[in-house]
Amino acid sequence: FQNCSDLNKVNFDIPQSDGKTKQAIKDIVAYTFAGCSSLKNTSFLKETVSIGSYAFMGSGVENAVIPDTVTSMGEGVFAECKSLVGVKLPDGLEAISKGMFSQDTSLTRFDFGKNIKEIGEGAFAGTGLTELKIPYRNTGNSDADNIIIGESAFSGCVALTDVVLPPNVSVIGDYAFNSCGSLKNLFISQNTKAPDGDTITNLVLRTTYKIIYQDN
Repeated sequence: FQNCSDLNKVNFDIPQSDGKTKQAIKDIVAYTFAGCSSLKNTSFLKETVSIGSYAFMGSGVENAVIPDTVTSMGEGVFAECKSLVGVKLPDGLEAISKGMFSQDTSLTRFDFGKNIKEIGEGAFAGTGLTELKIPYRNTGNSDADNIIIGESAFSGCVALTDVVLPPNVSVIGDYAFNSCGSLKNLFISQNTKAPDGDTITNLVLRTTYKIIYQDN
């Protein structure tokens, strides 16, 4: 369906030979709906388990509620979706892949779910987020609960003013908040380090923001 600009509705319920039983499509492969500018919602995902890279890139999706059945999403799944304003991720998803929501300039509402462990490189670069609150993951295993934020993960989020990171964010990549010209306050743990284990020094290239350390 790639670049089918007139596609505005999808039904993935497939009638079986008995004419009654239906089976949902479980895997959406790469680029399936990329460039489908008239496709506004993702309600058809239902029992989907995985969504391939760039599956909805450049589509017209406005709100994406990913079902709890989804445990895997590839790179750039919703990249360059200029109409996307809200996203809700499932609790079963542990990683937000590279560039997954990059350049979604209208994106202002985001629910991370409860179990995110990794935010990939440039995952939210250039989005319209105004605030950032990543949920605290606590299973009782401190190593397993660690969260990693990749390089340039939120770079270019020009409307972002306040960032509150939970104490189990263990690593933040270089330039994670670069070119976030409105950033004022960054709440992080004193134990948060750069990928090489050193103290964080290259989060942004500006000096207008203030780091506020939180106790673990």
